[in-house]
Amino acid sequence: MKPFLSFPFLSLLLLQCSILFSNEIETLENQAREGRDLAILALLKDSKSSSTVSPNNTTRVIRSTNQTIGTGTFIAISFDLEIANTAGYWNNSNPTRLTAPSTGYYNLTCTVAFSPNATGDRAVGIQAPHAGQFAVSRVQAVTTGSVTSITTSAVHRFNTGQYAECYGAQSSGGNLDIYSSKAAGNTSYSPSFQMTFLTD
Repeated sequence: MKPFLSFPFLSLLLLQCSILFSNEIETLENQAREGRDLAILALLKDSKSSSTVSPNNTTRVIRSTNQTIGTGTFIAISFDLEIANTAGYWNNSNPTRLTAPSTGYYNLTCTVAFSPNATGDRAVGIQAPHAGQFAVSRVQAVTTGSVTSITTSAVHRFNTGQYAECYGAQSSGGNLDIYSSKAAGNTSYSPSFQMTFLTD
């Protein structure tokens, strides 16, 4: 009795399936790029490289002391301590900036806590010279004598050498400190600025 499929025929069938699958992946990738679907692009990149985004593609910096800002203006926060900077996005010669070393999409997150004060509101934003402000969060001040903590986050495309900064603002009517959790022995949050490469 002859086998249902001969070996040469089976090999040809598998080759055709492989080509078809590759074409479908390419089509999906093009559609994702057109729609800027970053989740799909990241998954497709992982499927091609069989690896996830390297930890070397993340930089996180904090500030070890309080920073005083006046009322009614956005002020860039200056950072002075690396928690993770294997990607090299931060340099202490420009302590307010995280800089993209290559063109692509990046996720940026900034967290700021303001010292206790019950008056006005508080805001944190991320902006870049080439794009203006592309992320901002604003809340009313906590009235219970605790710090007011805010986080804002966004995905944005950078060209090589372009940078972003994290800004804080408050409307208490006077000067107010951006609270450094590092000064209190806690490096988990304020102020913290993180940049992670997603995909090109």
